[in-house]
Amino acid sequence: MRRSAPSLEWARRQAAARRLSAPFARWFDRRPASREALAFACVGSIGFAVDAGSLMLLFHALGWGHYPARGASFLIAVSVTWYLNRTWTFAQRAGSNRRREYTVYFLVQAVGAGINGAVYALCLALSPAMQAFPVLALALGSIVAMAFNFVATRHLAFTNSADLPA
Repeated sequence: MRRSAPSLEWARRQAAARRLSAPFARWFDRRPASREALAFACVGSIGFAVDAGSLMLLFHALGWGHYPARGASFLIAVSVTWYLNRTWTFAQRAGSNRRREYTVYFLVQAVGAGINGAVYALCLALSPAMQAFPVLALALGSIVAMAFNFVATRHLAFTNSADLPA
């Protein structure tokens, strides 16, 4: 049976994509921390969208204040990113003690949120434009806190230590 033209074209494109991506795949295979950092950044981007979307909904649509809206959006984003990081970014490191992982992850993220929140508050205090569009202050705070969050999450939360107490 002969392949149709579209599936043959699709196969050629897949082969070309594999040839182009092979050096990157090999590079990431030899450097798991780099793969984890990239995946962590992707999950962080999703978390930022969840965080920002929640913040904008609570602040603009529901009329919450800057800080209560920020606190609630943080809680939502932490839960989403814990799940994604556990199942994708750090799947090889995830242990069986989910309560411990979530607790440590939450504490790490809380410290990161402290860093993020300090930047957020500073931006709001210094810029009327950021008071009108608090998502800009959120973005700056997120960028500053991301490096801390990655290192601490990788070394403290996802350690594949099932026998550590919760």
